[in-house]
Amino acid sequence: VSVVVGKDIHDKREVSFSFMAHDFIHGFVLGQSGSGKSVLLNSIITSAVLKYSPQDLMLYLMDFKGVEFNAYRGLKHTKAVLVDSSDPQMTLEVLRELFEEDKRRRKLWISESVKSIDGYNEKHPDNRLPQIVFVADECQVMFKQPSNDSERIILKEISDILVHIAKIGRSQGIHMLLATQQLGEVNIHNDILENLTECFILR
Repeated sequence: VSVVVGKDIHDKREVSFSFMAHDFIHGFVLGQSGSGKSVLLNSIITSAVLKYSPQDLMLYLMDFKGVEFNAYRGLKHTKAVLVDSSDPQMTLEVLRELFEEDKRRRKLWISESVKSIDGYNEKHPDNRLPQIVFVADECQVMFKQPSNDSERIILKEISDILVHIAKIGRSQGIHMLLATQQLGEVNIHNDILENLTECFILR
């Protein structure tokens, strides 16, 4: 999955945002309010939807501001859209579904004697599996300090799933694109940070 997001101001070369199993694993967009963070996310999503068919791209979208991703409801590419930050359990349910898909694909790779989604799709060109891109705007909501024991358990499982996807999800064709305003206020696990290869730092 690769889309053009702009041009270099010096040599006019195209600047792309990419996801693939080996070099371009997960992405991160950091920028204060008004810096164009949501515009960039929407540009990436829209460009990808226009370029790739639902057979090649599946989207899980979370917008914890509740204003940006409603437009993508109903698209064949879109598996889930969440625009509510008030209930961590809803976030967890979406991530559990993503985790189950990860497990299903790992079992499938074993049965098909392949190592990654690329190997599977080469073996089954007429029955390809889509790359999955999980996008979370204002992702700090998933890493906040819990207010009670129940929330602590939920947020721990959310973090565990995200760490798992960050470390080995790419082989299953699952990539994350996270965005937030203030990195210093977000307690993101090191295993996630170490696998962020596509980073866009805005104002």
